[in-house]
Amino acid sequence: MTSAMVLVLALAAVQRPPLDVIKTGEVERYGPGITHASHRVLKYELIRPAHVVVLLVSDHGEVQAVFPERTGDKTEKKAGRHGLSVGDVASSLPAYRVEGAPAEAKPGRFLPQSGTRVTASGAVVEMEGTYWLLIAADVPTTALQVLAVIEARDRSAGVAELIEGLPRALVGVRTTSWATYVTQAVER
Repeated sequence: MTSAMVLVLALAAVQRPPLDVIKTGEVERYGPGITHASHRVLKYELIRPAHVVVLLVSDHGEVQAVFPERTGDKTEKKAGRHGLSVGDVASSLPAYRVEGAPAEAKPGRFLPQSGTRVTASGAVVEMEGTYWLLIAADVPTTALQVLAVIEARDRSAGVAELIEGLPRALVGVRTTSWATYVTQAVER
């Protein structure tokens, strides 16, 4: 067996299955969207400049604003490839410790290292059934607008209802040009 054949076989063994992304809205205008998603990292591609909102949504109805998260965050991204890591985004939550939570945990935040989430009570919840939601639009959305929509959401809504309703509430009332991309956060 030649070294080229060994290399081809090795690459074939580590190839991952294609990412299953649900795309809605004007996806032809904004591009392919999510290209990689793990519990910790999201990569996406835009074919034109767009204002971006990134959320993590769980089967349990929990929603975490990943971007924008701070008031001054500029949401417009240029055409091209982009990525972010949950660990790269600073928290807007006050720096206090919740009794019973791991020392590095912040309440209301997903813990990318372990694939779990710390709740305000300090309980750790598994991240199975967590989805990345990427929204691309022609209008900016501030961190305060994202927080207001998250707070006003129907707490009894299922993940499908949240994934459909959050983009509409965030940008659908202000523009007709937007696209959403959804995929499950899986360990890759």
